[in-house]
Amino acid sequence: MMVALALPILIGLGLWQVSRLHWKQQVIAEMKAAATLPTLHITGPIPPGSAFRTADMLLHCPAQVPLSEAARNLKGDSGWSHILACTAPGGESAQLMLGWSGAGEPPASEAVPAGQRQVQGVLVPGAQVKWRLYPPTAPAPLLPVQPPTPDTIPNNHRLYAIQWFAFAGILLVIYGLWVRRWVAQRPPAA
Repeated sequence: MMVALALPILIGLGLWQVSRLHWKQQVIAEMKAAATLPTLHITGPIPPGSAFRTADMLLHCPAQVPLSEAARNLKGDSGWSHILACTAPGGESAQLMLGWSGAGEPPASEAVPAGQRQVQGVLVPGAQVKWRLYPPTAPAPLLPVQPPTPDTIPNNHRLYAIQWFAFAGILLVIYGLWVRRWVAQRPPAA
């Protein structure tokens, strides 16, 4: 009874991951295509399908000490990215990837004055915020931060599907062994 219940669930989860694999491949293909489109001039809410597209917009940034996090520059060197928390034209949260400094250098500690900044760069969905904007230049002495690409988006759904199908296969093998043992232990018919 438990096998009859568990087996369709495991196979269903495997099939669900296969459908997620195809969905994710389509999303990544759309993002790659967006990266080749002309610059998007944004004056209101950021339109859907803007991920990984070059965008030009006016950001509103309050006075702040830039946030810092581990990042790479355009050459691939490790260091710190310096990030300003801003607001995009449509009121969405956005982070401006101000620039990169080397791993041996301390994170920024001086406040950046409030102001509006007209910025052009690669628009990438953020984790803690709606968007991140990666400009191709940075104020001296910083260097530009390496933006992620659609190729850096993980797509593990094939492995997840294999895992669920393997669980279903293992369940069948265990059930088969149990049935074989149960049949072998039955007393012979009289």
